[in-house]
Amino acid sequence: MYFFSKYFIYSKNFYVSLLFLLPMLFLYEVLCLLHYSHKDYQLRNSADVLIKNIFNNINPSINIFITFILIGLFLWLVYGNYKILFKNGINLSYLLLMVIESIFWSFTLIILMQRFDILLLQISNQASISNQLYLAIGAGIWEEMLFRVILIYISMKFFTILLKFKNINSIICSLLLSSLLFSLFHYIGGMGDVFTLNSFLLRGFAGLILATIYVNRGFGITAYTHIFYDVIIISFPILIES
Repeated sequence: MYFFSKYFIYSKNFYVSLLFLLPMLFLYEVLCLLHYSHKDYQLRNSADVLIKNIFNNINPSINIFITFILIGLFLWLVYGNYKILFKNGINLSYLLLMVIESIFWSFTLIILMQRFDILLLQISNQASISNQLYLAIGAGIWEEMLFRVILIYISMKFFTILLKFKNINSIICSLLLSSLLFSLFHYIGGMGDVFTLNSFLLRGFAGLILATIYVNRGFGITAYTHIFYDVIIISFPILIES
């Protein structure tokens, strides 16, 4: 019991989440380089672009290096919180358990979405497998950063401080707001889906599940859950064809 009690505290820590996500963040940028270094454009996750928009306005040519800069900042944050992460060394068993837990939540999300006979994924079937993986990783990291970490934090402050909501009411309202905006986000822009009320509500439902996981299990596990969900959905057609 002590092992799992300590695991739940360790795995939910934000700085542990940053460390946990570094390999995926690095892979995301490597895949971007492989696919778009020889082209005059980059196809990146919309949440990624939105968060980094300030850098794009300064100089679009440095966009490819922004995430590497963020990786450096993440490492600096990790170093500043070394007592949490490195006091007894990096706990690889905990990190492995975080991966397993994320896979569990991704299959749970798939099972829940299958009950509605739909598995939502905003990735073109025309893209190559590696490009689909690239987009799936980008969605998992940057959409969770935007709609869970940033939006839930801001909305919690809004409901608690400005509207004087009780903590539980602030949490509920923040989860609902982030989930609805997460769903709406998928219909914006030239590559956005065609809006239907059914898909909007289902995406909101999926967003609510991810938001609930985030509040209870932290950023790292939520982002990996999102990534694994997308990757598993991508794999279905390949397994069927083979």
